[in-house]
Amino acid sequence: MDGTYANYFDNWFNQMDLVCVPPSKYMALGSVFFICTGVSGILFGRVAESMGRKRTVFTLQTISSAAQLLILFFPNYWVRIACFLVLGLS
Repeated sequence: MDGTYANYFDNWFNQMDLVCVPPSKYMALGSVFFICTGVSGILFGRVAESMGRKRTVFTLQTISSAAQLLILFFPNYWVRIACFLVLGLS
């Protein structure tokens, strides 16, 4: 793609070179997130009861923020898969 064109839009899909790959590769990003979200609802509900809700929420928000920063600065597919896994769990 020509990045010098005035209307060129460089998004994450182009940055990770997902333009000509099977759909299962980019659908895995969302799947990992939603599966981990379901698991975390079961897991961290019990943790919040034993550890305290405020402490659990603060800890998980800190982890979530760190994962979001990694997604922002590292356009690698496998790093983003790991970050979506962490985001789903937090």
